[in-house]
Amino acid sequence: MSPLPRSSPSALATGPGPSADPGPSAAHARRTPRRRPRTIALVTVLAVSSCGIQARSLPTIKPAASGARTQIFAADGTLITTLAGEQRRQFVPIDDIPNVLQNAVVAIEDERFWQHDGVDPKAIIRAATVRGSGEGSQGGSTINQQYVKNTILGPRQSLERKVQEASLAYQLEKTHTKEFILEQYLNTIWFGNRSYGVQQASLGYFGHDVATVSLPEAALLAGLIQSPARTDPTRPQNLPAATKRRNVVLDKMLELGYIDKGQHDLAVASPITLHPAPADPRQSRYPAAYFVEEVKNFIRTDPHFGDTDAERNNLLVNGGLKITTTVDLRLQAMAEEAVKRVYPRQNRSIKSSAKDPDIGLVSIEPHSGYVRAMVGGYDYFDTNTAVHPYAQYNLAVGKGRQAGSTFKPIVLAAALADGVSPDATFPSPGRVVIRVPGQKPWSVKGHALGRASLTECVVHSANTCFANLIADKRVGVDRATEMAGRMGINVSPWNPRTKRGFKRVLSLVLGTNDSTVLDMTEAYTTFANRGLHVPEAMVLKVVDPNGTVLYEHQHSQTKVLEPETADTITRMMEQVLIRGTAEGRGIGRPAAGKTGTTQSETDAWFIGYTPQLVTGVWAGYSQSTRRRVGSAGATAAAPVWQRFMESALADTPPTDFDFSTRPTATTTTVAPPDTALMKNPADVDMVTMPNAVNVSASEALARIRKAGLVANQVTATIGPGMLSGQAVGQTPAPGTAVPKGATVTIELTPGNPPPMIRVPDVLGRPLDDALGNLDRLGYTVSVRRSAAPPTFLMPDGTPPPSGTVWAVTPGSGTFSPTGRLTVDATP
Repeated sequence: MSPLPRSSPSALATGPGPSADPGPSAAHARRTPRRRPRTIALVTVLAVSSCGIQARSLPTIKPAASGARTQIFAADGTLITTLAGEQRRQFVPIDDIPNVLQNAVVAIEDERFWQHDGVDPKAIIRAATVRGSGEGSQGGSTINQQYVKNTILGPRQSLERKVQEASLAYQLEKTHTKEFILEQYLNTIWFGNRSYGVQQASLGYFGHDVATVSLPEAALLAGLIQSPARTDPTRPQNLPAATKRRNVVLDKMLELGYIDKGQHDLAVASPITLHPAPADPRQSRYPAAYFVEEVKNFIRTDPHFGDTDAERNNLLVNGGLKITTTVDLRLQAMAEEAVKRVYPRQNRSIKSSAKDPDIGLVSIEPHSGYVRAMVGGYDYFDTNTAVHPYAQYNLAVGKGRQAGSTFKPIVLAAALADGVSPDATFPSPGRVVIRVPGQKPWSVKGHALGRASLTECVVHSANTCFANLIADKRVGVDRATEMAGRMGINVSPWNPRTKRGFKRVLSLVLGTNDSTVLDMTEAYTTFANRGLHVPEAMVLKVVDPNGTVLYEHQHSQTKVLEPETADTITRMMEQVLIRGTAEGRGIGRPAAGKTGTTQSETDAWFIGYTPQLVTGVWAGYSQSTRRRVGSAGATAAAPVWQRFMESALADTPPTDFDFSTRPTATTTTVAPPDTALMKNPADVDMVTMPNAVNVSASEALARIRKAGLVANQVTATIGPGMLSGQAVGQTPAPGTAVPKGATVTIELTPGNPPPMIRVPDVLGRPLDDALGNLDRLGYTVSVRRSAAPPTFLMPDGTPPPSGTVWAVTPGSGTFSPTGRLTVDATP
């Protein structure tokens, strides 16, 4: 019985093979009269309420992705690659999908599609009866339900899911036309052979657009929907099953009156003719492949681009995006060439003792945070597992490896930020055992320097010196970890189950935690940028095919260290290249850096920088954490760094590190433009933007008011070395001509300003007297009760009595950036 009156057989399908009357005319097949109210809505509501199942509202249905290929561009606009992925998809509107294919799909998947209200009780009963008899070719789920399951709920089956599926299918029916629902379904359903949607299925199987699909081809495609893997005709063993399923569809179309007997018989007699599968475009080479993978991961994981993993991945591959990145292809080529020159035998078998180590390299522009080059290992496109079973795994990111002594400057930064003098000296014997309450004794050996300055400890990478530094009560594990996090290193807590994360242990100072080349390089940009941390960036802009900007990078920066502190560490690391562990690895211009080698020599590092560029290099064997590099960071990693930096900066005049001026910005806040600032200056009275930073919040606001401007106050995060209640950033910059009455932005740290005087000497005084004095000066004090060390004696040579101050942190004569002090007193 025909579901609708047959139309005249004049409008025939075109394309190779037998053509077919599309059955019901387009006017009837897609625009039927309003259906009678059904009981399905009531049934669904009762089922939801009686089963205690929480009903779901239908989310916004987004049109299927266009199928246009996403393009990825370098920073200068050069096209790097056009993406292709596992899911080939191309959207076509319903009017461009032949009726013969629409009818074939409706006939075999949901014969009452044009009559039901989203859920078909008759189909459910029929499917249950047919399944019980072991026969039949059509399930109980309508096209609406299949679409809901595939795009909203997912494949997991349960009573709750089935009830929600029915409810959402009914809502879909009430809020969208039949044409829209069928259009979305036909553009999103999987047909096997990496093809989603009818257009890609037609191209993949037959080599032509869906607009010219023939009756036997339409029946074959419709038959694939039920089980694409089992009936995939490209596999010779599946050809009988594919033919049988195609013929079942043709039988159903004949039964429903979509085709006549002659058309049916001719189509059944037609052999299945396939077009040769096109070459996989994913195997095409393109530059900066490891970098491109990280750009793709950015889209796949950022909520800007969809609510689910599937939605984001589909947008990436089929959304026709234009992604502008930060990579400099000139520097990228230089980085890859540097690796090949230093290590030409990376393509040897992993079993070969002559195989060169793997290299991870990241180069970042410190002031912008832009990643300019990235090497993630040996040739991304060589998937020979005998050479590297980790093929296409990015060694510059991922899990990371032990950072070795490159972590020492980060702990040094925490020490200097919390009151340790850069001129301080620390014991650096050949061996030391560190004992800290709550942790096992820690034995450290190496570099017997006696009692050495922090500069000498950095230059010679003295392990025992840095062990004593982190054990100092002014530093400690927590302060060091916090500093690492502020500088861009992932310090997520250690998870014993996954064996991932950052362990807060004393040995972290020697780089015993796994860190990525990307994170470590980003951290060192804080030194090159004079204490300002700028998060790394690889994506500048993402635009959809309509020109809508989906994402645009916004520069931000946070003051982590005082510029003097960062400059001090840079001066120390300059000496590493001049007379220290990396002597002889200089590049003929001012540069600073640090070597790193893990205890068993399985990982070698060098991270170095100039004012213009920061580059980190790791050398090791990725397939094993036990195979030794065989040399230290200076000889395994630094040569790659040296060769790359010499090439990268060859056209850049040498520049000294600028230790003269004091940066004032803390956090750059992107604010909407003020209308007053957008007027023609000739039409308004102009005033000069005052200098409103490095003063108290009240003073900064007074200066802005005095200039006739309005202050937009933004709270800035307090970092190490920063004061409470201070103005730390402003927009526009001092001296800028600004319309009178305009709103300007001033960044203020929270809280009250700390005392601007040095911490007084209260050692040896009774606790109550000391607290009273410090309170009058405006300090916030916390007290710790513990026994004084044996070396602390009163003026008469006796031990301090109960309630006597024996230590204060920060120390006497220094400043407290936060206005907080910790006082140690005897019990």
